[in-house]
Amino acid sequence: MQDCLRTHDCPALQDALPFLPTRVIDCSDPSHPRLFVSGHAPGRYIALSYVWGEPQPYSTTSSNIASYVQHIDTQFLPQTIKDAIIITNMLGIRYLWADTLCIIQDSDEDKVHELGHMKNIYRDSYLTIVVASANRVSEGFLHRREDTLRLNRADFTLPVVLPEGRGTGSVSFSPMYMEIDNPVTMDDTWYEPLKEPVHQRAWCMQELFLSPRSLVFASHTLQYQCQKGARNIGGADNEYWTDDRIPWSRPPPISGIPQDVKTIDDLDNIYGAWKTIVHSYTRRSISVPGDKLVALAALAEYFHAIVQAPYLAGVWQNTLLMDLLWAHVHTTGPWPRPSKYRAPSWSWTAIDGLVAYYDGCAKGCLVSVAPKTMHAFVAQVVLCETALQDATLPFGAVSGGVLVLR
Repeated sequence: MQDCLRTHDCPALQDALPFLPTRVIDCSDPSHPRLFVSGHAPGRYIALSYVWGEPQPYSTTSSNIASYVQHIDTQFLPQTIKDAIIITNMLGIRYLWADTLCIIQDSDEDKVHELGHMKNIYRDSYLTIVVASANRVSEGFLHRREDTLRLNRADFTLPVVLPEGRGTGSVSFSPMYMEIDNPVTMDDTWYEPLKEPVHQRAWCMQELFLSPRSLVFASHTLQYQCQKGARNIGGADNEYWTDDRIPWSRPPPISGIPQDVKTIDDLDNIYGAWKTIVHSYTRRSISVPGDKLVALAALAEYFHAIVQAPYLAGVWQNTLLMDLLWAHVHTTGPWPRPSKYRAPSWSWTAIDGLVAYYDGCAKGCLVSVAPKTMHAFVAQVVLCETALQDATLPFGAVSGGVLVLR
């Protein structure tokens, strides 16, 4: 992290501390954590990104919040939350933000309020702990990992003497081949970031993308990620063990996206990043179909601050004709739509499944349909508008929409 802050163009830690979220977990004593109502006082905190995967009966509610402010009994917490409290304390940071304890789960009013600040919660965090490998919150992430790379007949293992008299361990060597025009078939011998549980969940995407720095507990190793890329802890840098070859599985270079639109190329880069995000987001699953827009709202708010264009249920008004050129991928029958209305039919958020933007060529390659191609369109937008379910969430769910083209 220190090397990142000194040599990268990633968002730096400011001299002035950011404001704490509404509530955080005080981890100064990991065995006796408590909920701290911050009053938005300044302070450094760590955020947690993880897969629930199951109910959390000991979440914060209206009936127990008063007692949680005094003390949270760790014996009732799921292992991932307990592990995150330990890591926060070990990193010398006092506060942790975890949704299950820091949002009042039985209060729609509190959920709406906190969702409206989600962009700031992850963007302003000192670090985000990303629990990439756990399918459910009860699994935790500070346990001994099983061998995740299948050993083949050519593998061999050597003993290693650990430093400071800590005994012996072992290191396995495995040949890995890759022809230029014929990549190795993806199997258990090849680490695939997109197979991690955290990359399968829609809510987790914006948490990773908006975080300036992340400590990722992956299946195969521990990683430090920033806007420049990923490094495996301990220098175990195998190019096939990071996710650099899959750009949509890690944060886009947010620090490299122009913060103001000066040229048409700037606009191309911005909307190209958005379409990459749409492609990545739609391959993920979401437990509540109605959350499709809500779980992307923080990223939409981030882009809105740059493009300064009305946001219309997943598409942007000033590039609307291009944004309509999305296609559903790998579907032979009727496009899957949720049983309950979620968005107007012209928005990709109205359907389930993988979505991509195409250039119309026969091979159907994924491209960024750029503003510079605007002259090629043979239609004009007469009217486009959406009705929000909640006026306080301008990037959230909609209850209706209309589009008129000439």
